[in-house]
Amino acid sequence: LPPGVGALTYRSYRDEWSMEYVKTVVGFDRDDPVVADLAFSPLVTVADGHTAAGGRTHDRVVGIGPIGYFREGSWPEADAARWHQFRDEIATVVVNVIERGDRIAFLKGEGFHDQPVVDEVRAEVARRGVDLSGSMLELPVTTVAELAAAISRCDAVIAARYHNVLFAYLLDRPVVGISYQEKTDALMQRYDEDPWCIGIGDVTADAILRGLDDVTTRDRTHRADVTAEQRRLLDAQYDTVHEIIATSVAARAR
Repeated sequence: LPPGVGALTYRSYRDEWSMEYVKTVVGFDRDDPVVADLAFSPLVTVADGHTAAGGRTHDRVVGIGPIGYFREGSWPEADAARWHQFRDEIATVVVNVIERGDRIAFLKGEGFHDQPVVDEVRAEVARRGVDLSGSMLELPVTTVAELAAAISRCDAVIAARYHNVLFAYLLDRPVVGISYQEKTDALMQRYDEDPWCIGIGDVTADAILRGLDDVTTRDRTHRADVTAEQRRLLDAQYDTVHEIIATSVAARAR
């Protein structure tokens, strides 16, 4: 935590796991509220090419957002064997999705670290003799707005990065989460979809593909209520912060 955080007038956490982490690991324990991630604030819109959330006017596109799990230069620890195993499982997913007749789009939630990951997955797919040229939708992702737009162009999402999962919820896309930290577990539990949250150390192509089949046929009408509640909590937090600022400004003006 940054120095002086204890002197702040207001603090909040996006989930219970973050609060417990700060309490047990950092040793900072105050009676601060759990609200929601700030990404719930903006309204994200469905891009052209879809008639409605989950609908489409083109062949199905599956967005795949891998991460450099134990890849040197992408992960705090490097372990080539574990990275290659993870990469190969993701490559198998890509091959299977294409063989089903769907297209894929790579979702880079963090451009600097994720681009070489995508490059290696694509190289492994090519090594297996699979041509991606006619089966891949190239979507630029260099900003948050472009990430939201890219996810809105997908009919289902497989994502390792937290905000890729979150935007899939905001855009009402079926999502299989690959969790490398408890924050993703907490988010998917909030939506009652934790059965489709796979621990990153347990990733297999079979588990991801089974999850993909499940989430694309599951009723998602409950999601709107969960998202609305997250936004209500954030609206209330903004009111609280604005009141604190207004009170402070008024006190200084006296």
